Amino acid sequence: MATKDISIESIMLVLNELTEKFKESERRYQEIKTETQEIKELLKSIDKKLQNNYHIINNLANQTNKEESKLEAFECNTEWNDRLDSEFEYNPDNKWAKIFEEEMRYDSFIDTIRSWQCTKQFVERGINIHSTYIAEEGYLVLGNDKEAIVVSAKIIENDLNLEYIDLFLKSVSRMKKKEASLEKKQVYAAIATIRLNEELRSYAERKGLFIIENSREGLMSISNPIDFKPKEY
Repeated sequence: MATKDISIESIMLVLNELTEKFKESERRYQEIKTETQEIKELLKSIDKKLQNNYHIINNLANQTNKEESKLEAFECNTEWNDRLDSEFEYNPDNKWAKIFEEEMRYDSFIDTIRSWQCTKQFVERGINIHSTYIAEEGYLVLGNDKEAIVVSAKIIENDLNLEYIDLFLKSVSRMKKKEASLEKKQVYAAIATIRLNEELRSYAERKGLFIIENSREGLMSISNPIDFKPKEY
């Protein structure tokens, strides 16, 4: 009888030990589960911070590029801006126009039009600018995979008249048919100059051209109304 009691006691003791070990294992499992969850939350927080830092760095990089483009545009136009302060109203006979024609380099003028400060205005009007190049005909071409803007850049307004605008638009139509890079795109036209008189401005807008002129800040700006609809050529 005693042997039987001892066996039962031994079994109960073993069962109790197993129960305690199970409880300890369960407790440890819960601890590990909690720690794992905390680690997951920590990793999630770190990932979020990294993403935020990436966006901050990316925004800073974009802002830096914009500021560099703005600085480049101002550097291209230092003498131009000084003259505009005192002689902003354009007069083809004044000394500013004559000096400007002699001193302002054509490539600097083109660089100003290609700068972010100018091209971003097309983006604001729904035309993304991903590339710029000088076409065989000598015109500046801005655009993307689906759209292109052919720009005739004339530093001095004296070089512009109604006949020139008509000839320019015929050239744009020929380019559309001849150049493979333009054949399947929506092609628009633009005139870029320092200041356009009202007659030429009105005529160009009726023909559906973008007008790019110098602003009081010394940068090239699109002067068409914001609701202007360019003509496709």
